[in-house]
Amino acid sequence: MKWIFATLVLALSLAASADQMVINGNAIRDGDSVAKLIRELGQPLTKSSRSGCLNRKCTTYGRLQRWVYIHDDIEYTVEILGDKIHAIDWRHAH
Repeated sequence: MKWIFATLVLALSLAASADQMVINGNAIRDGDSVAKLIRELGQPLTKSSRSGCLNRKCTTYGRLQRWVYIHDDIEYTVEILGDKIHAIDWRHAH
């Protein structure tokens, strides 16, 4: 019973932390390349940058690019570190 509970908790925590966006059947996830992002979605509406935490405990900081896309009334903010997607957040655009 303990193993089932531990497996369920692990699966739920991984699902909650898995950032992705699916647009027109194309899934874009954390860790994907910027080249794939541009190939699948084109150039973003806006680009900016910020300094911020690079891990959950904020022991590492760096400069992140922030790209914004809007699709089907959802605003996606994609944070990029180097040439990889670091995080994807979303909210309703209106």
